[in-house]
Amino acid sequence: MQSCIKSLIQKINASLSQIPSKSEKIKFSKSGLPLINIYKLVQSCALDIIGETSFGSSFNIVENDDHPLPRKAYEDLRRRVLRLCFPYFKFLFKKDPYAYEFIKEIIRQRISLNAKGERRSDILQIVIDHYSDSSTKDTQSMTEPEMIEQLLEFIFAGSDTSTFTISMVLITLLQHPEKLECLRAELDSAFKVSRNNAPRVNTDKTSDDTPDPLFPDHDTLKSLKYLNAVIDETLRLFPPATSGLFRQTVDKETLISGYVIPEKTIVCASLYYFQRSKEIWGADADEFVPERWLNSEKPLSPQSDASSTTDKTKSWNIESARTNAYYPFGGGSRICIGYNFALMEIRLMLSALIMNFEFEVVEGQDLQMVQLVVPSLRSKKYDVGVQRRILKEELR
Repeated sequence: MQSCIKSLIQKINASLSQIPSKSEKIKFSKSGLPLINIYKLVQSCALDIIGETSFGSSFNIVENDDHPLPRKAYEDLRRRVLRLCFPYFKFLFKKDPYAYEFIKEIIRQRISLNAKGERRSDILQIVIDHYSDSSTKDTQSMTEPEMIEQLLEFIFAGSDTSTFTISMVLITLLQHPEKLECLRAELDSAFKVSRNNAPRVNTDKTSDDTPDPLFPDHDTLKSLKYLNAVIDETLRLFPPATSGLFRQTVDKETLISGYVIPEKTIVCASLYYFQRSKEIWGADADEFVPERWLNSEKPLSPQSDASSTTDKTKSWNIESARTNAYYPFGGGSRICIGYNFALMEIRLMLSALIMNFEFEVVEGQDLQMVQLVVPSLRSKKYDVGVQRRILKEELR
């Protein structure tokens, strides 16, 4: 993950150092800062991380500026949803061979390396180890089409969810600059960042005073309370499974919260609704308040019935809410298998961006969201003005 995030930071630094040619059209913010599409860069980095951790090497999308994979993956995801919604017209939604051929070639290259005795410990190797001919009677093995489908799912689920969450954290923090400063203060303190002790590297040939990029380690990040509160609050407001968690009842009528549900009926719990419920989270349920996660003893929602206030407010604190009304990754035995992977990626990328750069809000952008399997920005774009961060002389 760190190698891909380093490529991201270096890419942004390079865009700030180079002098544009006459043919290049670089946009600038009102204050004169160069604009970058942070949504696209985060998405590219997330895909590179999936390539590095799951397939043995980065796709180098950040480094090369562009790659057909993000667009093709989005189009294939859209096709799958349309086929599911309109099964009688599925013949209209034909597969684009690009994504399948792309994954098939990766599989073939790895099988070839395996034949030479070269192996790598990653998801692709695990899948290949369960691969066999479709003619085999071993029901535990996977056919090539099944392998391709499984690996495509890792690309979709492993990049879109992280892209959306990291982008929404950044966007929301930029809309609440006081929260951003609180997070920076925590990161600076945890990693003892100051102008005096930050190492130097001459990445800008016009100056020898460019700080070396900062890449916080995850062992420290995972214990930072405000960082985790910011991530938890963003996942509460913008869960990656906005449409909810679908389950099917068993072969008999089922009683759920006083309602009789017929047998074999699909039911859905709306994450968006109960993670923003004022009855649970209080009057500020629609507001971005990371501080609500810092005091586990404080009751979240005042009760209107005075006679029952004592019992309910004592039991309904942040830990109760986390257990009963907070499921951004699902829960129980079917919780997302990439839960810890995603949190590590979010912490590492977010902290590296915040500690190395200052971002400026660009007003009037399209923040409309669309929902396929996971939500995303409709425009696939969010421009920010960017500059290298000027580090303070002393710790905050």
